[in-house]
Amino acid sequence: MPYSSEFGAAAGGIGSNMTILKLSKLSDPTATHELGHNLGLYHTRAKTNGSSNKEHTTREETLSDGSINLDFNAKTADDEVVDTAANTAFRQGPGFFPFVESDCTYSGDEQDELGVPYVIIQEDVINNMSDAYAFDCQSAYLTPGQGHRMRETIQNDNDLIVAATTVASLYEPYKGEYYLVGPASNQIKPPLFQPGFEYKFVECCCNYPQPADYYDTSYTFNSMNILNYAAADETDYGAISHPNHSAILITEVEDALGNSFARKCYDNWNRSPSGGMVTRFNDGTFNTNVTVTPKDSLGINNQSLINDLPSGLYTIDKEYDDGATQQTVLLKQNNE
Repeated sequence: MPYSSEFGAAAGGIGSNMTILKLSKLSDPTATHELGHNLGLYHTRAKTNGSSNKEHTTREETLSDGSINLDFNAKTADDEVVDTAANTAFRQGPGFFPFVESDCTYSGDEQDELGVPYVIIQEDVINNMSDAYAFDCQSAYLTPGQGHRMRETIQNDNDLIVAATTVASLYEPYKGEYYLVGPASNQIKPPLFQPGFEYKFVECCCNYPQPADYYDTSYTFNSMNILNYAAADETDYGAISHPNHSAILITEVEDALGNSFARKCYDNWNRSPSGGMVTRFNDGTFNTNVTVTPKDSLGINNQSLINDLPSGLYTIDKEYDDGATQQTVLLKQNNE
């Protein structure tokens, strides 16, 4: 995706796996428009296959008496989608004909090839594929017929069949790696995820030193405890990272599939703690009569730490560089 070009964007063709898109156009309807071309959609005013004839305005294949409507041509004319509006083009601003007003209503009085006036409503004007030049009116709106055309293209176009992948691939980082074991290294870059989705990295448990398989649902997670969040329009791509002790919720996937299970739990405790504290409950029961002893990295990692403690009730809190804490309750009797 180049940083600049002479125009906003261009698809490799009607049904293709390549698009040129300005970086500034990633989050506006231009991106959807070009992806529409990738997935088999023409402009609604297109003259497909080099044809010069317009699409007749009728949407009905049969007449009121049940007979075939001989004027019906929506399946073969222009964009070849039945439920998109017949039109030649939409332009914005005075001097263009036909054009749309500032409120995105159609004000032309064109007729089709049979002399029937076009009937254009606002949904036709704002259709994402209506025109490449009505920028202020373009939205992400598409008709069910256009949706069916895109599905057909995905299933039948060889370029797209080769490029197809699974939903599980959205949960794989495009860059970086996960820490597994050994000394922490500054060379390890955090796992980063592609922008354009709303991510919630939520607390999960337990003991997954590498992320769980996408289909593994044997761990627990707390969707109310969000360790990292990235909005769909996040521009700091380095912030879209999977932190330790969390699993991934992608809002758009949840909405599309009705699936609210957090995937790919990463719960690694192989790093040595950077510090912590030992709390002794002086009365042998959990109350406020305690003695707290802070520990630095050497102290909390001392292999003789527990052996050197006298009998009693303790909690040992280990603190890690990533902000995680781990607590162990210890009841030591007879110095054992």
